[in-house]
Amino acid sequence: MLKTFRDIRETIGSFISILAVIFIGCFFFAGIIAGSRGVTKQVSDYYKSSCYADARGEYMYVNSAAVEQIAAADGVKAAAGYDTFNTRVTLGGMRYDTVIYTLTDGIDEPTLIAGRLPEADEAALIIDEVFADARGIKVGDALSFEISALKKMTLVMGAQGTGGDTPQYFPEYESVRYTFTVCGVYHSPDVIYKVNAMNTAAAPDAFAAAYVRYGVISAYTDDATVVTPIEAGGVTIDVPLLSYGALKEHGIDVFTGVKVIGDIEDKEELFGRFSLSSADEITEMFKNPANPAGLYMYSLDRDSFPSVAAFDSINDTIASLAAILPFMFFAVAAVITVISLSKTVDNQRMQIGVIQALGVGKGSVYFSYIFYALFACLIGGTAGGTVGILLIPYLINMLYARQFCMPPTGQHISVLFLVLGVLVAAALASLAAFVSCHHTLKVKPAQAMRPKPPKKTRRILAERWTWLWKRLGFGAKMNLRNMFLHKLRMLLSSVGIVGCLALLIGLIGLKDNMDFSFKRYDAAAGYDLTVIADVAVPLDDFDFDEISDYHGADYIGGLTFVPDFSGRFEFDGKLADMTVMALPTAADAQKYKYADDDCVRLFTDINGNERLVLEDDTFAIPTTLADKLGAGVGDTVKVSGYSLDNRAVEFEAVVTHVIYEYFELKAFTSYETFRTCGVGLYADTLYASVKDGVALDSAVAELKSYEAVRDVKSFADSYAVLKKQMSLLDYAVILFVVGAAVLAVAVIYNITATNLKERTREIATLMVLGYKPRETANMLIVENMVITGLGCALGLPLGYGLLVWLGKLTISFNVFITGFFSWYVAVGCIILTFAFSLIATMLLNTRLKRISMVEALKSVE
Repeated sequence: MLKTFRDIRETIGSFISILAVIFIGCFFFAGIIAGSRGVTKQVSDYYKSSCYADARGEYMYVNSAAVEQIAAADGVKAAAGYDTFNTRVTLGGMRYDTVIYTLTDGIDEPTLIAGRLPEADEAALIIDEVFADARGIKVGDALSFEISALKKMTLVMGAQGTGGDTPQYFPEYESVRYTFTVCGVYHSPDVIYKVNAMNTAAAPDAFAAAYVRYGVISAYTDDATVVTPIEAGGVTIDVPLLSYGALKEHGIDVFTGVKVIGDIEDKEELFGRFSLSSADEITEMFKNPANPAGLYMYSLDRDSFPSVAAFDSINDTIASLAAILPFMFFAVAAVITVISLSKTVDNQRMQIGVIQALGVGKGSVYFSYIFYALFACLIGGTAGGTVGILLIPYLINMLYARQFCMPPTGQHISVLFLVLGVLVAAALASLAAFVSCHHTLKVKPAQAMRPKPPKKTRRILAERWTWLWKRLGFGAKMNLRNMFLHKLRMLLSSVGIVGCLALLIGLIGLKDNMDFSFKRYDAAAGYDLTVIADVAVPLDDFDFDEISDYHGADYIGGLTFVPDFSGRFEFDGKLADMTVMALPTAADAQKYKYADDDCVRLFTDINGNERLVLEDDTFAIPTTLADKLGAGVGDTVKVSGYSLDNRAVEFEAVVTHVIYEYFELKAFTSYETFRTCGVGLYADTLYASVKDGVALDSAVAELKSYEAVRDVKSFADSYAVLKKQMSLLDYAVILFVVGAAVLAVAVIYNITATNLKERTREIATLMVLGYKPRETANMLIVENMVITGLGCALGLPLGYGLLVWLGKLTISFNVFITGFFSWYVAVGCIILTFAFSLIATMLLNTRLKRISMVEALKSVE
């Protein structure tokens, strides 16, 4: 061990470079994994403590008998019916969307931040912490809102395009006003990532989520009925199927959804047992009100809940980065160890022979050099891992807080990944140390005590090229001979440069791709505002002039009706969910008042040069969906879902185009396709362009004042919010650029220090012969630049591969990264790498000036 510490003192520069790289590697390895796993554990614990539902089924109607039947199914531990109400509250003259759920004891239990839970039959509610903090709402405040209670629902069976018969519901509502007292403020799993189903573009603090007790708000009026029309003698008569008043008399509760906890193998079978496929089933279902009955729409498992899916998408990406990138640092640390210890062992060859001749075993000699590497790992790994698990989880929590509403639980930090990082680094470094010593320790002690014969030199390739060799200077010839004399070391030295450039290209290239995606997203929008209507409206009956009292025309230059629905795609056994939107063709723009075929621009090439001209038979899917399904142009995909006119739809469509979409991805088709496939031309979203000279803020404020308009968002504001959300990438780029700089500086510093030690006599000879310090320094700089150039040549393809891999990690059904490689990113990263290399070389300038020519030229005794 004493020998090891002497070796460290003699090669302190190399030791520090190894330690620095291991520090960075363990910093990222332990910090990112601990941070990601800690947040995952934090959220998972919160799901468990809140008894978060494993699946949900949505219905137009489901009774308590059906809920009991679901609760008794195999694998179900608990089930509860619940109601969902979408309304708006007015605060300070502004209206805010509000979703109100009924409490389900034992499932999705909210965590109270302040106040208490509402009691049975109490006109009180609890409101989510994010909205309460943003709007200054406190316990005891009163909130008023209106609920559209169902008065009559007409149920019919109708054709659904290419599928069979499907139930269609025609509801009639009656507005009922309520005033509730805020009795508590809460946090729940559903607000980790808040999504407003009525306006997905809304910011988390721009809408409220609340809980009430079941029964204090009624989803239907006391005299509400369900009827089905029949024809008798040429006259259509509504035949009553169900009276909600009769259900109350029998003590039967009615809900709009069912939550389930348990291990459910087939949620469609579990919830879909209460679905209708024929007219005969309508009468049979409602024959006895006490029988289990329901009108099923769709279901979601936990992974598909908006809150869970959004959190998992980002957290899984960060975990994947932690699983791969730190190993680049460990590998470079191993390479530096090989270079450093190989030279140290060569210099101590005679010493090793002597101590072996005196009886010291090979194991002890191996240990002295392996301990050199282990000591660097112990110090650098422990320090880096400690800083990582203390700093990075804090940074991750802080960055997550910009996008998520993190649950009120303690941060989980484990030292396991610190220890694991040190062990991984130690294993690689020990292997490198063993390899460094193995060749010398194979030699017998008597042979080792003799001076090592110099390497045989041969004419290098450049010498054979006489025309070139004659034109090279003396310093260039010396550098070339030195590099080719130590070819393996030169190749190993370039490994750090390879890792540096790969990291720079991967992260900076990803940022460049993201910026490109934002530019293309901006270019595809031919509208200024997104107008969210209060209810879904039909294309044929919609008249914006009526709902806006004609004043909207003062601000709106054009308005486009965009029907859509949430579709489930199926192809070749693969499933994927994505919104399907209908856009107007050029013919539709002439036919309909509210149709502009330029409101959304679709492109079939990555650069946006080939624009798609929409036709009646167009069915275009984005590249992300095409890749996930394995479908392409000409393939037939099955699409199912629930349209805005309360109809279950199912049809087959032939993919006519694959398009490039970047954010808020959707599949696109025409009005005619919707009509042909039985999808109602209903929409609650419209795209608007403002008149020239009209300020966007003025247009937004005016349109929001209309009762029939739920919300208005400018594209510019949505674009800015999206950029802010994606700014998480900027911090990752900064962190890894620092890491890349450490890689390059450590490797070049190490190889330069080794070069100086090896070539001290050579450099001293040159200085005696009249070489100036600047000229000898330039020789080292040139050699390092050549090694850097070699590393860059090898690092370019690796960097591109890393960029493609990172792009695939960040792809979700909300974001698409192209993965292209810009020339200016490559040039910029190469310049940065050369700059890091030059800095490392200059750090050793003082050592070059301290060379004693007399001492260096003394003969070896």
